Amino acid sequence: MPRKKRTALELQAEIAQFTQQVSRFFNEHLTEELARETGFVERESKLTGHLFLSVFTFGMSIYGTPSLNELVGLLNLVVPQLDLTRQSLHERINEEAVTFL
Repeated sequence: MPRKKRTALELQAEIAQFTQQVSRFFNEHLTEELARETGFVERESKLTGHLFLSVFTFGMSIYGTPSLNELVGLLNLVVPQLDLTRQSLHERINEEAVTFL
């Protein structure tokens, strides 16, 4: 049976709830510290380690293997001012991102 297509508002609500659940398992402060230690986060950015972890795991939970376009769509839905492109996310998914996750 095909999945029901979610609206942007439904996805925003689900992501917000999922992020809260992730925060219960992964302390936001420690997640940010680990993101810096691994080199995933090098400077102040709207794409934080905690946001990346939350959206990446949320994307996996709803898409299985999310495409870059799906992940970018989720990230831009959560933080519209992020204005992230497929190309820039592709560049961020590197050895440091793998080590961080």
